[in-house]
Amino acid sequence: MNISLALTNVKALQAFQLMRQGSIILTGILLAKSTIGLNAIGQYEILFFIGTTLSIFWVNSMLQGLLSMYPKLIFTQQRDLIFNTYLTIFGTSILMLLVFFVGKNWLLPLLTGQTDVPYFWLYYLFFTINLPAYLVEYIYLLDDRPKHILGYGIFSFGLQFAAIVVPIFLGYTFREAFICLIALGALKHLWALWLVFRKGMPKFDASLLRPYWKIVIPLIGVAVMGGFTLFFDNWLVGYVFRDEATFAIFRFGARELPLVTALSMAFGSALIPQVAKSEAFALQQIKQKSAYLMHFLFPISFLLMMTSPRWFPWLFSPEFAESVHIFNVYLLLVISRLVFPNSILVGKKLTNIQFWATFVGLIFNIALSSWWVYVFGIIGIAYATIVAFFIEKLIMIIALQLRGVKLSSYIPWMTWSSYSIGLLIWFWMFG
Repeated sequence: MNISLALTNVKALQAFQLMRQGSIILTGILLAKSTIGLNAIGQYEILFFIGTTLSIFWVNSMLQGLLSMYPKLIFTQQRDLIFNTYLTIFGTSILMLLVFFVGKNWLLPLLTGQTDVPYFWLYYLFFTINLPAYLVEYIYLLDDRPKHILGYGIFSFGLQFAAIVVPIFLGYTFREAFICLIALGALKHLWALWLVFRKGMPKFDASLLRPYWKIVIPLIGVAVMGGFTLFFDNWLVGYVFRDEATFAIFRFGARELPLVTALSMAFGSALIPQVAKSEAFALQQIKQKSAYLMHFLFPISFLLMMTSPRWFPWLFSPEFAESVHIFNVYLLLVISRLVFPNSILVGKKLTNIQFWATFVGLIFNIALSSWWVYVFGIIGIAYATIVAFFIEKLIMIIALQLRGVKLSSYIPWMTWSSYSIGLLIWFWMFG
């Protein structure tokens, strides 16, 4: 079959997310096998943790707002929206740079528990320049160019991997690696600018931004709380243990299976416009296609959980053997990831419910993490994450049920419950 016929936007976006996750993991593997040292790796992880924490809560929300509004607009408004989205993302990144320039002395300890981290400003310059480049894959998505999404992913994540790993293995420090990243970020930003001016119109349109922000603001609230959960877990490790090596051990273990995040995120994003167009048909598709994901991702989780004590220390290094148990706990997130009430809520424009469900989940995460870290140690924070995320999804499911959207209409109940119970038993045996 011709690849252009087989490749769809959803598959390309899933592959793009896999490349993103894969490059992060492969970078971590090679850094662990390098001679740079555990403390230096911990510093690198702290910087990327800061970048993730400061961007995840608004960039993805703005991009989802673009995807939600764009198909329903006329051609001239579509052009305006793309330019205004770029302007909003880049403007916000500049504003955050200024905030850190003024308040670094109290913001950095607040975020990481550290008073200073080497090469902070080099990394933050890359972070600021690189953020608008997130538009590239979504402009290609709107243009229905899946092969361009794949090509850009290979370029972007291949060079980002090389920019970090090659200088380290040549005997340089993270200073040279971050300089390479800055050059790559500038190149990607220029790529985004070329697409924006090719596809968009340099015109500020406040009237267009009003409905845009009506969609985006609740999503930002959800993402802020999701990002704060990530921040709090990592901050709590730094605050309780005050050790860069322990921070690195937690960060290496506290990773979801990339296949789960990549495939579920891309699938969930594709569901939103379908729900808005035809809810009954969309629910049927969700139930059918999520079952396929379950048959694929649950067995992989079983296998990884059983074998992780052998391959994890070998893949990274024996220093990260303690990360295995944390990783096995995070494999349990597949149970919640593969149900999609949040996508239905967004498609039905019930984002306020998603907001409050996430808020309750955040409260549970903070309370349980603060308690269980002293009961179970560092792994207690991972346990709290699993429970809190499950509670968040459960609230969304109940809210939909109360509004007439039955659980059985979009979740393959027997498949999901069988796999979930089996994985929990498997974790008790091998986790």
